[in-house]
Amino acid sequence: MLAALVAVSIPWIIEWLLRRRRRRIELPTIRFLLSAAQQHRVRLQDVILLVVRSLVILVLVLALTRPILRPDPDASGLARGEKTLHVVLLFDRTYSNAQKAGSDTALSLARKIGSEVIAGLPRGSRVTVASLSDDVEVELGSSDDLPAARERVERLEVSHRAGWIVDALEWAEAFTASRQIAPAEIYILSDMQESTWSRPPDDRRDPRAGLRRLCAKHRVFCADTAAASPTNYYLTRFEPLEPVMAAGIPATLTATVEAANLQPDRTHRAELTFYVGGQKRSTQHFVVGAKPHQATFEHTFGRGGTHLLQVVLRGDDHTMDNVRSYAATVVATLAYLLLQQKDTFGLVLFDEKVHTVLPPKGSGVHFRNVIDVLSGTTGGGKTSISGALMTLAGQLKRRGLVVIVSDLVAETGQLGPGLGQMSFLGQDVILFHVEDPVERDFPFAGQTIFLGPEAEGQLPCEPRDLRNAYLAERRRHLESIRQLCLRFGYEFEDMPTDARLDVILTGFLSLRQARRRR
Repeated sequence: MLAALVAVSIPWIIEWLLRRRRRRIELPTIRFLLSAAQQHRVRLQDVILLVVRSLVILVLVLALTRPILRPDPDASGLARGEKTLHVVLLFDRTYSNAQKAGSDTALSLARKIGSEVIAGLPRGSRVTVASLSDDVEVELGSSDDLPAARERVERLEVSHRAGWIVDALEWAEAFTASRQIAPAEIYILSDMQESTWSRPPDDRRDPRAGLRRLCAKHRVFCADTAAASPTNYYLTRFEPLEPVMAAGIPATLTATVEAANLQPDRTHRAELTFYVGGQKRSTQHFVVGAKPHQATFEHTFGRGGTHLLQVVLRGDDHTMDNVRSYAATVVATLAYLLLQQKDTFGLVLFDEKVHTVLPPKGSGVHFRNVIDVLSGTTGGGKTSISGALMTLAGQLKRRGLVVIVSDLVAETGQLGPGLGQMSFLGQDVILFHVEDPVERDFPFAGQTIFLGPEAEGQLPCEPRDLRNAYLAERRRHLESIRQLCLRFGYEFEDMPTDARLDVILTGFLSLRQARRRR
């Protein structure tokens, strides 16, 4: 009978295994999924389907075995209040737990798990909360105040120190023995870093032996909070082979591509595109492996002077990185074209606040400063385009052209005031909407966890169930921005990262010349 009833859990086990293998992808436009009401219905349908499958198996088991159910006179007294459940939550707060997977750190995931454990405990249970940094600290002694235990767990912060898990295991063993608690439920929440779980130097204590001793006396549960990070490609070098390059002589440039978090069950393909002065010269496709990949490009410069050389790398799971890199390429190319036309240009970098302002100038030194700033740019938090425009409005001394390069994920209502202020000042505005093709087409399939880069959280789902709702929400959002631009007489241009940059920017220059003749 019991063996047959195990079959009831098979659908849930299969679902759990599939979730364990979910691909993790950073998606800047995750809010189009989060705002889609259909996702709640899809999740409910998944749960109902799992319950129905389990009930079908249960009915078959009961029909075949005809069980007789009677109370067990030797049942545990816990349900009758004769025993107290003792729970020990042991959190790894060492510095490695500050690592991020999307918007969550390993410790924040541990806090969520710990809170859920406490929320599921029966009344009267006693909880002890302890943490490991360079030593073991008791955050909350054995207490039956479950709300206070949850509050203490949620206040845990990452330590800037390292520690050894063997110290925590020995503490747990000594603590339960001194309180004569056996068996207890012990939860160890850690990112399982080798530096924490290995044997300390010049120390005979073995963490595996300590874990075995705990398991012999108590019910021990280990939670790995270091979620698999998305696959990431990155350029480590881009330089000419020759120390001197001259006009009319072929030059060879080399780029080195490396990768992190490669998944063993996937073929990782990458695309590397070479640009000169914003014009695409060649593209290479290759498979990324554990060893660095070397790519070479040849180009003959027709004349001397300053030339903008760029390579754009695509194909990994960090969509936000791809968009940010392409946006920087757009801005650098615009600056180069304006330099060639002897125009002045400035640069403003912002997220929720304005962080960098380079006033307009037209020199080669200024152009190199722009490139240096763009090269050192990293992602910020949430974005406020309207706030940046309001700040910029007080610094604009005369009429000109303001070019906004953004993924435009911000709410349309937050964009209107800033554009209105630019219109009041008589400024021309062009919005370049930069996006990765995967944001446009949403081609994902299979169990996936989408990660929000701007603190939106994460969303586990089957992408095909939400694709239509996502695309509809995206179309609605972009159309509202187009209508807002039309209202103010501003230009709106889509710039997917797979589009030819030279074609789009040639259109920009033509538009700019036309506006000059007005």
